[in-house]
Amino acid sequence: LIDENIKKQGSTGFDAILNGFKTSDGTFKTKDTAGYFWTSTQIDNTTAYQRSLSTNSNGIQRTHENKTNAYSVRCLFN
Repeated sequence: LIDENIKKQGSTGFDAILNGFKTSDGTFKTKDTAGYFWTSTQIDNTTAYQRSLSTNSNGIQRTHENKTNAYSVRCLFN
């Protein structure tokens, strides 16, 4: 139940596209049901934080994951 404000064309200005992610073995998961985005914060050389949005939960989750997973990157311009 992603909040309407962060869905595509929501009022926040951030269009969340739910592309899922790719695992280290090349398998794609959660396409069309969740979006995963790397943050700029790493724990060590192999682990970093990511944020995720899901159609079956409210809010934005934060977890740390292995960098071998492929998540989206959000680019910002000043």
